[in-house]
Amino acid sequence: VGCAYLIEFFIAWYGGVEAEQAYFWNRVFGQWWWAAWIMLTCNMILPLSLFSQKLRRNPTWLWILSIFINIGMWFERFVIVVPSLSHEFEPWQWTTYAPTWVDYSILLGSFGWFFMWFLLFVRQFPVIAISETKEIVPPRVRKEHAHTPADAEDFEPQTGRAH
Repeated sequence: VGCAYLIEFFIAWYGGVEAEQAYFWNRVFGQWWWAAWIMLTCNMILPLSLFSQKLRRNPTWLWILSIFINIGMWFERFVIVVPSLSHEFEPWQWTTYAPTWVDYSILLGSFGWFFMWFLLFVRQFPVIAISETKEIVPPRVRKEHAHTPADAEDFEPQTGRAH
């Protein structure tokens, strides 16, 4: 992703189109500078920590890094949409973007939509740790026990136990 950002900035600079250069300059140093720098930090700088073998093999760090990358990707969408809405190329259209109740409703609805599908999925396919599934499997199916046909007759499918 970092290479794509650098290529995007290079094309704006090398193309020589002043409006394009002003847009990218405004993106990084203008009104929305904080969002652009969060995006660049989360998507370019923090992933460089994966060059360290110690951090690359640490599951906790990988989980934290994945959260930061998701935050950075969200800010990428923010940086694409919001500055372009608030800073048009005609000077009489330059205003500060202020979200309305519709924008907040769409944001809240999209989170609700995601969590609805997530919870329906978890309801249909419960989240169970692999280490706990051995206790659920009936004894006659477990591979570590050699059962005789007599054991199979004593198996109660309702309780999952042999008597």
